[in-house]
Amino acid sequence: MDKIVRGDVIWADLGEHPGVHLQSGRRPCVVISTDKANQSSNTYNVLPGTTKQNEDDLPVHQKLMPRDISGYLGKPTIFLAEQIRTIDKKQVLCKVGHVEKESEAMHRLNNAITRQLDIED
Repeated sequence: MDKIVRGDVIWADLGEHPGVHLQSGRRPCVVISTDKANQSSNTYNVLPGTTKQNEDDLPVHQKLMPRDISGYLGKPTIFLAEQIRTIDKKQVLCKVGHVEKESEAMHRLNNAITRQLDIED
């Protein structure tokens, strides 16, 4: 597999979490950890996604459309900044695309992360 960088859209196996409100199973995710960390660690920080369009419309939810990425995203997907996860490289199933660093889509994802973590600009 190609090296994973910030902004990559991957499919990951997030494991099973029955009875809790965590994304589980095989999911699209956006890698949000820094490239330096991605190359020097065995883990990635990701935003898990859902294709269920009835998710609560929270300011930390950001919908990406297939046109927002280079590569393949089969359906509009909502990425959930309140569920930032750390995953092991072994949980990555495949890389399917990339959100460009200077794109409006990445800007929206960054804003969602900033809101979720209450980081001042």
